[in-house]
Amino acid sequence: MTIIQNSAGTTTLECLSPGELASNPDVRLAWERMLPSVNPLNRLYASPVWFEHLHAVGGDDDLRLGVLRDGEGRVAGVCPLLLQRRSLTFDVAGRVLTRSSMRTAMMVGSEPVVSEFPNARHRIVEEIFRAIPSLQCVYLDAMPLGSSAGEFTRGAGAGPCSYYAYRSPRSRPWHWAELGDSFDAYLNEMKGKTRYTIRKKIRELRSHGCGSLELQLVDSEDQVGDFLRAAEQVAVKSWQYRVLGQRIGATEAFRRELGDLAARGLLRSYLLECGGEPCAFLAGYQYDGVYQYGETAFDESLGDLSPGSALHYLVFEDLFRRDKPRAFNFGVGDAAHKRRFSNRESVDTSVFLFRRTPGNHVRSASHALFVFNKHLVKWMLRRKVTK
Repeated sequence: MTIIQNSAGTTTLECLSPGELASNPDVRLAWERMLPSVNPLNRLYASPVWFEHLHAVGGDDDLRLGVLRDGEGRVAGVCPLLLQRRSLTFDVAGRVLTRSSMRTAMMVGSEPVVSEFPNARHRIVEEIFRAIPSLQCVYLDAMPLGSSAGEFTRGAGAGPCSYYAYRSPRSRPWHWAELGDSFDAYLNEMKGKTRYTIRKKIRELRSHGCGSLELQLVDSEDQVGDFLRAAEQVAVKSWQYRVLGQRIGATEAFRRELGDLAARGLLRSYLLECGGEPCAFLAGYQYDGVYQYGETAFDESLGDLSPGSALHYLVFEDLFRRDKPRAFNFGVGDAAHKRRFSNRESVDTSVFLFRRTPGNHVRSASHALFVFNKHLVKWMLRRKVTK
């Protein structure tokens, strides 16, 4: 525990393990009450239920909860943390030249959960650095650019601040969809040609399956084993497997992860079968009115019939039919299917909050210079080609 005295009063920070959280019920209640302070698309990952899920499937050796209390002992903010080593990577054309490794606390959910206590977001980060002297960096994986919650990263490092912000030079598109009142209204935001093409492909895929095309909802523990076996059967025939290797399968780790999500009422995954055989799947979950997009793949041998697009169309149709969420979060990153089925877009980036030390200034400045020179060389080469 650390204590700091300032003009707004005394604050303390406790770093609790998951086991210690269980013996502090006031913290969990306050945490739930403060959750609306977090961006809805990230809210699940900053929630107590996700923290407990991470503990259940991965243990608690590297999991901590920073709890900020005011001078009267009331919870003013919480911040779930995953302690790990992380690197700034110096790479060219996918080839890593070197890495700069450091002890890091990843902020799960990419922003603290706070009350209206003055400057709570900034203060909780300050206190994390005080509480963990060996920590070099607090890492935010997906901070929405322009978010009001990001004020503790903008201008960080000014005055007596003990940390400064280094933003990843590369921003990423973040696709999501507002579902609105009806499936037809949602579809009407697509181009007419896109709607026609997807429906045509669904008819062709059903015909290929001799009239059988079935979407199966997977949301209970007893479905997890069969779902993972079918997903693995699809995954090994997908481009993701060919390019990235195995990302999902019928292993004990995946059974434990999806089974725990189902037990907590979060799992909402889908399997698409054509002619009784699995052809595409989506592993996802739903919390507080937001559907979270996880892993997906389709059988490449059926690529001409667009089973991926058929899957997404039918999933959206099911989302409107039962337990409709407000939003569908595709997550960060760009892809054709995300652009096709989303109707909203924002931008995010990764943020490193470095402890203010000479070594960290050298680390971040050298990385920034490397990235600048890499982009400069690319620009010069493109300009030479176009001449």
